[in-house]
Amino acid sequence: MSNTIITQVAVYREGAFVKRKGKISLKKGKETLIVAQLPNSLDSSTLTLSLPDKVIGSNVQVEALSAEERKEKTAELNKKIKALNNQITIKQNQMEMWNKNGDFSSCTSMNIADMSSYIEKLPERLGALYDELEKLNEENEELNKQLKDLNEEIALYNVKADLETEEDGEYPFELRYFDRSASWSPMYEIHSGEEDSISVKLKARIRQNTCEDWNDVKVLLYTGNPNVSLDIPVLYPEKLSFYVPQRNLFKAAGRGANMMGMAKAMAMEDAAPMMEVEEVDEEEVELTDVSYADAQTRQSDTMTEYELSGTWNVSKINETVADIYSHKIPCTYHDIAVPKKDDCAYLAAKVKTADVMELLETSTFIYHEGTFQGEAYLNIDSSKPECDISLGRDESVRLKRTQKKKYTSNVLLKGQKKCEYEYELDVKSAKAKDCKVTLVDQIPVSQDKEINVDKNELSGGKYNEENGEVTWEFDLEARGEKNFALAYSVAWPKDKRLNY
Repeated sequence: MSNTIITQVAVYREGAFVKRKGKISLKKGKETLIVAQLPNSLDSSTLTLSLPDKVIGSNVQVEALSAEERKEKTAELNKKIKALNNQITIKQNQMEMWNKNGDFSSCTSMNIADMSSYIEKLPERLGALYDELEKLNEENEELNKQLKDLNEEIALYNVKADLETEEDGEYPFELRYFDRSASWSPMYEIHSGEEDSISVKLKARIRQNTCEDWNDVKVLLYTGNPNVSLDIPVLYPEKLSFYVPQRNLFKAAGRGANMMGMAKAMAMEDAAPMMEVEEVDEEEVELTDVSYADAQTRQSDTMTEYELSGTWNVSKINETVADIYSHKIPCTYHDIAVPKKDDCAYLAAKVKTADVMELLETSTFIYHEGTFQGEAYLNIDSSKPECDISLGRDESVRLKRTQKKKYTSNVLLKGQKKCEYEYELDVKSAKAKDCKVTLVDQIPVSQDKEINVDKNELSGGKYNEENGEVTWEFDLEARGEKNFALAYSVAWPKDKRLNY
């Protein structure tokens, strides 16, 4: 039986390709190589055994114990646990009986002396039973832990192979296989605050749930996913036909259910007293964030590979976070104000889409001037030359959207109804410096030629015919305020109902 160590793992978004090495002492002739306790999450069809030229290998097999064999190996422990559970049940019943017999409210035949004697013995007997029960529970817990460890051990795989060599010696070998119980996901940090750029840090969350820790291994990360089908999509004919409504033979039963709310009570624990800490004067020292060297990036025909610097320890229990790279991207800062949705503006970094096309769509942690702002979802729209990356709500730019008018009238000659809308948009800054603001509102877009939308007042805003957005871009002075008017009207046939 030969031991192996993992030397390299190539982790995909789902799964990992594992490389492990070992050595075996062989005598001239034929012998059997056995590598035991490999994770049962490995895909046996991907297993490859590599040997030196002087060694010939054949009949490589992945073996596992059958259900009957596993049952046989755990039979003794299961028997002990069952017997222990019976003892625990007996002790619990004895405690219940002693407590029940201590209630003399319905007892008429027992004299005072017997009652007193029983009451005196009760605490001692209950205490002894409690100690015995606690000891049994501890033994039960230990036996269950042994059973869990044994089940994990006997569920592992063994690899066997027939080897043949012409010379005695110690020979190296290598095993490679795909393991399903590993993955990594990207995580970004965006640091802003510099005058004309943001810093983007890409990190990797690496997880693995195999039977062993990966210690001192080389780690490669791939952006691909081998679990996604590689079949080329096929387009099948789309056949058009007229819709024929089905006759409804049964009347739909009326549906409706009253919803009842349920409230959960929350218990408040008393706060522990604060511990007094003696203040110590310390000399301030400039500190630098700890980070690893950037990973080497290689772009293949199908995916991107990141080779992490140095070697890593990847726990089978805890998540491992690794730095991949960090670089700066030119940007301009501005506040995006959408008063129809929020009374605060959002600070954003406007970047060229080409500079961020390689960024993956995922959650991003935002830091501005060293202060954690929160989490945003990074979604790059490649159809536009520029895009905005949100840096968080800017509470120093306040917004107000006031409806000044909503008037509906009949247009007699055209047989129409007409509704006029007018809004006032206020943008107020509490900043101590000037800032750039992009104010966004909207006018409804007609999808029917019988619905007419007229733009009455845009206050110089730029109108988008496709989506109805109205945009104002302007400089806002420190502690300044600006107002804009937005007015439009909608007309439609008076015999129809407008969905607005």
